[in-house]
Amino acid sequence: MSGGPPRTLCATNARWIMSITAKFRSSVDRWRDRTAMVYSGLDGVQCLTFGHFADHSRRFAVTLAELGITSEHSVAIHLASIPEWWEVAAGSIRAGVPFSTVPPGHSLSDWVNFTRAEVVIVEREALKEAVALREEGSVRFVILVEEMPQPDTLRYQTMLFLADPDGCVDSAPDTQAQVVLLDENGTRDQAQLDLDASVLGLDQFDREEADLHWNLVPRHQATGVLLGLLEPWSAGAAVLVDGCGSDVEQVLSRFPVTTVSAQRSSFFARNSVAGNSVRNVLVVDPQPSISTQKP
Repeated sequence: MSGGPPRTLCATNARWIMSITAKFRSSVDRWRDRTAMVYSGLDGVQCLTFGHFADHSRRFAVTLAELGITSEHSVAIHLASIPEWWEVAAGSIRAGVPFSTVPPGHSLSDWVNFTRAEVVIVEREALKEAVALREEGSVRFVILVEEMPQPDTLRYQTMLFLADPDGCVDSAPDTQAQVVLLDENGTRDQAQLDLDASVLGLDQFDREEADLHWNLVPRHQATGVLLGLLEPWSAGAAVLVDGCGSDVEQVLSRFPVTTVSAQRSSFFARNSVAGNSVRNVLVVDPQPSISTQKP
């Protein structure tokens, strides 16, 4: 690791040579024994491997296929910062099914109306609203991430247990026009994600395979998906996920974070990353939020 203070990089035009989702898919399968995520939750710290996410994402892709969900549909994720968000996102990419994350301040109902999602992935807190959406015909399936099954829902853990990962046919987006995800600005296809990565200068970001990356850009934004999932895992780097809402100093004192991505408006003071393991910080401009009206 190089010495001296961490370098702060601002997003500039660059060229992302390889399709980032294609690189992401191959990387998740390649580094099975390498740590993909350090998750700090209320029950302690877990280190999850690429093999874990390769298996779970394949199982979720099979689950979507068995439910009849295709690239013509979409998945809405309404989860906190827990490993299942990364499993569902990676599985949706494998299946070629567009996905989105419900933004803070938006109801699940409004977001389903905006994205026309056929499947919603929720925790118990959003269960009542999700079931109401299914009963009124707004969504076809409610998948609950809980240990105990609930009426009118599919249990995430059971669905993955029953799915055969060897039956996964990787239908991830191979055409530039195929939609990968949705955010408040509408759909993001493969070409747009590659352009986003280029504008962010991700091919020039000082990335090492041994990095532990902490992303603070919200996951409901395309930029947050790029920086919190696609870019680090494409390079074989691990991500840190703080499920406890710890402050910056607490996180950086507990974990050997080497790279950070954050929005300019919420970016912590430079002295927050001084005197610790942080090597590089990527600062991006905030993405504007718009009302959730049908595209």
